[in-house]
Amino acid sequence: MIRPALRAVPLLAIVGVLLTGCAAPAPTASSPSSSSPSPSAPAAHPEPAATPTASPTAEPVTATCENTVIPETLSAFEAYGWTAGTVDAPWVIVEDVAGGIACTWGDFSQPSDNVMWFAWAPLPDSQAEAVISQLMSQGGWTREEADGGVYVTADSTNALMVDEQGYSTTYFFTDAQVKAALTKSALVSVTAPPGFVP
Repeated sequence: MIRPALRAVPLLAIVGVLLTGCAAPAPTASSPSSSSPSPSAPAAHPEPAATPTASPTAEPVTATCENTVIPETLSAFEAYGWTAGTVDAPWVIVEDVAGGIACTWGDFSQPSDNVMWFAWAPLPDSQAEAVISQLMSQGGWTREEADGGVYVTADSTNALMVDEQGYSTTYFFTDAQVKAALTKSALVSVTAPPGFVP
């Protein structure tokens, strides 16, 4: 079982590296082509005109530990020899959401609590409140409204790791998805997998 206990010095160094110039934009799906077919194309091939509208929704989005963190973070983990494992904690609710994934990153070649954790899940805005309520019902969490969504953060009083603003484990509900990280500042490393369209 991976416990959320951490040795702060190495992790703070890693987080510092990740936060330095790594505000990479989340991958977005390519927009459909705006060019219109030539006048003779519809008459010769009527079926292909309907195909492009169906293909983006037909492709499933699969979240993995590797494609739900930004490339800079993944490269840093690989440089440290870290790999992804599973998260075993009662407060991780992202895995309960269809298509969600929660990953613990660390060196699992030896027993260690020196880890980082990230999670992501697609979550329609219409369902977000129910999931937030589920999380808040566990007690010890604070809700914070923001321009881009809602933050739900664990009480940092007994947290084993907090960021420079004093935030510990934090969920961010935004744009038909939920992101989570061991600290609020580490949310910058979480991204939607390629192909996800809010």
